[in-house]
Amino acid sequence: MTAKLPGEDERIKVVVGNLRKKEKEDGGVGQKDVPFEIHVTSDCTLPELWRVLEEEHGYSPPDSLIQTRDDRVRRRSDLKSVFHPYTELEIVSDKSAADETHIYINEALQAASNRDQDVVFNIEYDGKGQNSLIIDDALQLVFHRTVRMPDDDRLHSLPASVGTFPLYNTEDYADRLPENILEKGGLFLPMWQREALWIELSRPKSSYTSRRSSQTYAIRVYVGQINAVSGKNMMEERANRQEQDYLVFPGQPWIDGICVTTGVVRQFVAMPLGSGYTVEGQKTGEEKHGGLQIEIIPAYRKKAQKWRAAAEEEEEALQDPRLYLDESKTPAELGLEAGSKVWVYPSPPTYRKPVEVGDLYWVREESGLGVANLEAFYDDYRRSASTFMGSRSRAMGDSHDLARPTWFNGTLAGSGVNPGGAPSLNQQCTAAATASLSLSDAYLGDPDSPRMAPPPSKARKGRARPMGHPRNSSKPESSPRQVLNVKAMGLAAGGKLVQDIIADRNPPNTWNVDAARQINIHILDPASCESVTHIVPPPIPMSAYEAVLSKLPFFVVEEQIDNRLEGGDFDNVKSVSKMDETKGLVSEPSLDPNQPTICSSLFDLAIINFATCAYEQQHQLWKALFQVLHVALVAMQRFLEWLGLLRL
Repeated sequence: MTAKLPGEDERIKVVVGNLRKKEKEDGGVGQKDVPFEIHVTSDCTLPELWRVLEEEHGYSPPDSLIQTRDDRVRRRSDLKSVFHPYTELEIVSDKSAADETHIYINEALQAASNRDQDVVFNIEYDGKGQNSLIIDDALQLVFHRTVRMPDDDRLHSLPASVGTFPLYNTEDYADRLPENILEKGGLFLPMWQREALWIELSRPKSSYTSRRSSQTYAIRVYVGQINAVSGKNMMEERANRQEQDYLVFPGQPWIDGICVTTGVVRQFVAMPLGSGYTVEGQKTGEEKHGGLQIEIIPAYRKKAQKWRAAAEEEEEALQDPRLYLDESKTPAELGLEAGSKVWVYPSPPTYRKPVEVGDLYWVREESGLGVANLEAFYDDYRRSASTFMGSRSRAMGDSHDLARPTWFNGTLAGSGVNPGGAPSLNQQCTAAATASLSLSDAYLGDPDSPRMAPPPSKARKGRARPMGHPRNSSKPESSPRQVLNVKAMGLAAGGKLVQDIIADRNPPNTWNVDAARQINIHILDPASCESVTHIVPPPIPMSAYEAVLSKLPFFVVEEQIDNRLEGGDFDNVKSVSKMDETKGLVSEPSLDPNQPTICSSLFDLAIINFATCAYEQQHQLWKALFQVLHVALVAMQRFLEWLGLLRL
């Protein structure tokens, strides 16, 4: 009989022959004794058996023990594979009955394995107001300030970053923000009127040591609840979602605007709500949301668990991967019926532990006592060689005195704030449920984008605070609120940029829509943001003309003709310049970054581009004066060169 013993506490008689007593004090070799008998429990491990022979009975520890019945060699360090405890799930035909112990017959096995998958949002601070949004330590979103390209129906290359937008947590300013922003929660950032932005998607540095460093995501970007890829309204989109309306990461490195046609986007440009310029206003006839809404859908974690049909007992052959069920299929697709059961193991399903006495070859005597017969083996040649090498090693220094590497397993930073997220619209349709989430502390990031010009300075560590939750009216206020009249912004359509939206080549069952989470990014005008945060916002951005003068780089990206999406439903959306024409405003002229020309209406261009209030006009006036001075100096230089009075 070689099977496991009925009980772990059953005792077995172990008979070991050829054992040697430890060496005598005079250096003589230990004398061989008659076979030694010892009674131990079946769960006694081999290291414990060795210890008992040496410490309690004075025997020299053998190099190995040989089973006399089959000559199998057993060593103190032998390990065996043991199955983790499994969870038994019953297959049900009622979807509402699916829970921790039941699986729906048409639910993919990997979907059940990922029921606890969550999306965690963090903010990284670099100490200079240049922040980024971190998701699961696997995805980083950076909101870049950039040059607004001319809206002249020409295709322009992608402009570089001229800095990043600061991100603020709505919960930190709950006493000053209006109720409609607090109800949605999330983040807010300042943008000047007619300022442009683009969003970078990358891996954060913290992902290098994260278990989710290879995590894949589908990302939906909405501008005022209008999908930036498909052009459909968020609420209407849910009912008939058949085409790709999301970005895939890794794959999509950035997005600069709404996808108007194949390989072309119109730049994200900030405009006030109520002006009629925004994409939301032109698509829906009203402007009540504004800002950005970003939905994050993680891919299913592959091989998170191992599945098999329930059996009478576990088998060693179960370690063969071919015996496990395909996790991408449903019980129905696997031919399993309602009422049958499946076993779920962690991945991997087995772990290693020391061999026990009960695992040795043993027989049961007539008395009912199990007996294991073993022979001790001593490798005298190896022992003498080891002793010689040991003395030589000690002459050079004890090997055990060498320092061992120490692995840091502590926590660098963290506040212990519970992470969380708001259910996406795939789960609930209420505004409060789709907008609230929490932040936990994050590692510091150092955005490293190929489009950064110049490269950002090295970041410093910072701390993140919990992000805004839905307001609880029953909760008493700790201090009186001083709600400010802030001006919210939306995103309009700017100039045309060459940019592909990469097609999704993943299988349709890749995305865990039940784990999707959504975050709101509110946009405030700089004056409102300063009144809320008491922090001076970034200065007015440079114009396209200034970008050319300062030699700001523009990027030509290789087009992926066979791997990109067609344009969304934006045919009726007018650009900012077209909207200007309908209102009788002068728009900016055409500009070729490779062949810049001096603008004849410098003052008008500067004021039309950005000036909407006295706060901005003051900045624009100084800006225009410096531009005129620059033109005058260039003209004077040319005149002196013509006279031969100035050598370059």
